[in-house]
Amino acid sequence: MNQLAKITRLSKATMPPLLKRFEQKWLIERQKNILLTDAGTILSNQSTKSTEQDFPSVAYQ
Repeated sequence: MNQLAKITRLSKATMPPLLKRFEQKWLIERQKNILLTDAGTILSNQSTKSTEQDFPSVAYQ
């Protein structure tokens, strides 16, 4: 979870309630690792496409 907080630039304290909400909406599954569900993958892909269209000069790493 520390790694995820660092990547998303959110505080470590923010992560547990955020992940709980994602899990309740069936967007992730928490096991040893955090996995996107099919619904989470679809939402992620839609978000990426929208961001790339709206902000074409933003580079992703």
